[in-house]
Amino acid sequence: MNKPSETIRFMISLVPYTMRELARRSGVSVSTLSRFMSGKGKLDADSLDALAGYFKLELIQRPTR
Repeated sequence: MNKPSETIRFMISLVPYTMRELARRSGVSVSTLSRFMSGKGKLDADSLDALAGYFKLELIQRPTR
């Protein structure tokens, strides 16, 4: 099962434009995106929400077994 951060990282890797352009479009700073993509930082809740919204992703809670 993928973690939300893995899904976001994968989606960012597919973007056909620069981190600067993604930052402009998503509202998440270039430095936050760069740190996250290099593994040197984590996304805070606001950044995660912004990127999930930008990529039109939503979290779905699955029932536990």
